[in-house]
Amino acid sequence: MPSPYFQNYGNAVESKLIEDLFEEAIYMQGFGGYYLPNTNSQSRDLIYGEDPVKAFSKSFKMDMYLVNTFDFSDESDFFSKFGLEVRNQVKVQLGSREFSKKTSKTLPRPLEGDLIFIPFMKDTGELFEIKFVNSSKDLYTLGRSKPYFYEISLEPFKYNDENITTGVDVIDSIGLLEKFKTDLNFVSGTGNYSVNEMVYQGSANNYIAYGEVIEWDSANNTLTLIDDVGEFDPTSTLPVVGADSNATHYLISVDNDEQQNFDNDNIHNEGSDFIQMSDNPFGSL
Repeated sequence: MPSPYFQNYGNAVESKLIEDLFEEAIYMQGFGGYYLPNTNSQSRDLIYGEDPVKAFSKSFKMDMYLVNTFDFSDESDFFSKFGLEVRNQVKVQLGSREFSKKTSKTLPRPLEGDLIFIPFMKDTGELFEIKFVNSSKDLYTLGRSKPYFYEISLEPFKYNDENITTGVDVIDSIGLLEKFKTDLNFVSGTGNYSVNEMVYQGSANNYIAYGEVIEWDSANNTLTLIDDVGEFDPTSTLPVVGADSNATHYLISVDNDEQQNFDNDNIHNEGSDFIQMSDNPFGSL
């Protein structure tokens, strides 16, 4: 039976001491990371748990402790129809009091699907997606009512055109580098486009296509866009107009990012060169 001389459960003073020790250990041996919650809650499918379009417009800097580095076991990496998939994992610990304080108690706990930015990974920092949040790693010490800390399992974030605008340049630049880009090459025109402005071909009320400017090379008459909608037509006589700068230039060609195609037809065609289908061990097709 439990010892009558020690109060193992319900001791608020000792429970607070344990929490202080965990927070102090993370502060002394950890690092300053960023927690990015998914702020696009309006498009979530609550039935299937899917979130087609994620948006990360907030970031909270908080103390974290790196439990382990990447797991380089053989089963972590494998080939799929989409190419090589790398499923290396990282685990970090985050104090529950630190999380509540830095998020101003707007979130109940770290959520799966949110992101964490670790600034020293890959030299310039790397984004990771939360895959699992373990809230019982402290084994309910002293019968605590809430976790002293969370142990969070992470995997490298696979960018899929999510909107990352946290206001932290080093984080936002990661999404910017991964975005699908379109280069517009002009033959003539007037004015200079501004970064972050919207441009359109046609009129503001009746456009063929539009997109956001991330770079304007006036020397070579080349405009780089992201998040473009529609198709810019170099054969059209309609110019590309800047919504804010009123710059007006005429297209001569359009260059898009090349996308690698991992279609099953390509795999079938390659396999037909060395697979003898007339002698099929699985029976007739």
